[in-house]
Amino acid sequence: MRFGVHLVAAGTMIEGDMIARVAARAEELGYDSLWVSDHIVFPTELSVPYPYSPDGNLPFDPANPFLEPFTVLSYAAAVTQTIKIGTSVIIIPYRDPIIMAKIVSTLDVLSNGRFIFGAGIGWLDEEFKALRLERKNRVPQTEEALAAMQACWTQANPEFHGKFYDFSDIKFSPKPRQKPHPPIWFGGTTMPALKRAVELGTGWQSIWETPEKVAEKVGIIRDLCDQAGKDFETFDISINVNNKVPLTVDTVRQFEEAGVNMMFMPRSFQADVDSMIETMETFERDVKGPCGA
Repeated sequence: MRFGVHLVAAGTMIEGDMIARVAARAEELGYDSLWVSDHIVFPTELSVPYPYSPDGNLPFDPANPFLEPFTVLSYAAAVTQTIKIGTSVIIIPYRDPIIMAKIVSTLDVLSNGRFIFGAGIGWLDEEFKALRLERKNRVPQTEEALAAMQACWTQANPEFHGKFYDFSDIKFSPKPRQKPHPPIWFGGTTMPALKRAVELGTGWQSIWETPEKVAEKVGIIRDLCDQAGKDFETFDISINVNNKVPLTVDTVRQFEEAGVNMMFMPRSFQADVDSMIETMETFERDVKGPCGA
C-alpha cells in the first residue's frame, strides 16, 4: 500500500512556506505522493448537494481562500525531488484543453516525470455558470478535451476535430516526460464514472467510501477492464478517506484486500501546518510504518 498526503492549499494553508514544509516533510517520511483539489469559485448558496457527503454539505467553508492546483503543485515540485504530485481532481471542462495540455506537460517536465493527472467532470452548477460553461455538456466536453490533450502530448503535428474543440497545423512542445503521457486517474463513484475511468484512464480515484463499497466497485472495474481488454493488474485504485473511516492498520488491510493500492491520509480543511506535520508523523509511526509502506 502507498500513502498520499493532501496539501489542502486552502484556509490557513495558503502560504508558500507552509506548503513547502508539508511537502518536504512528507517526502522525508516516505509518503508516495502530494495532492491538491480543484475549484475556481464557490457560490454563496448551493442549488445541488455536494455529492460526496451524506448531508450534501461542503466539508469546508466556501468563503475560505482556495489556491489554484497546478500552481501549488509546481511550488511543491520545486522543494522536493522524488515524491509524486497529483490532482484530485482537476475538473477538465473548466480549462481549454490546449492550455491544460501545456500546463500538464510543463509540470511533468519540471518535476522530472512525477505528475499524476487526477481528472473529473465536475458537479457544481454555479461554478460552471460563473465560468460561462454549460454543465449539461460536461461529459462530452471532458471526453473531447482529454482526446485533444492526448493529441498534443503524442502527435508530432497535433490535430483534433470535434464539436467543442478543433485545431490542426500546430506544433506542441515540450511533450510530457512520461510516455505516452502522465497517468490519468478518473474520479467519481457512479457507474458512468467507473466506465469513464476504464475507457479513458489508467486508474480510479474513490472518495469517502468503506472497504465494502470499494470492493464492490473494484469488482465492477475488474469486469470493465476485461471487457475493454485492459490489464486490471496495472490499473491503479486509490481512495481519499475522511475521518468517518478511521485509518488503522486493520482498515488499511481491509482497503488493500478490496483492491486499493494507494490511500490518501485523512485531511482536514481546518488544519494548520504544525498539526498537519504532526498528523503525518503520527500516521507514519502508527499506520504507515507497520503496514510496511
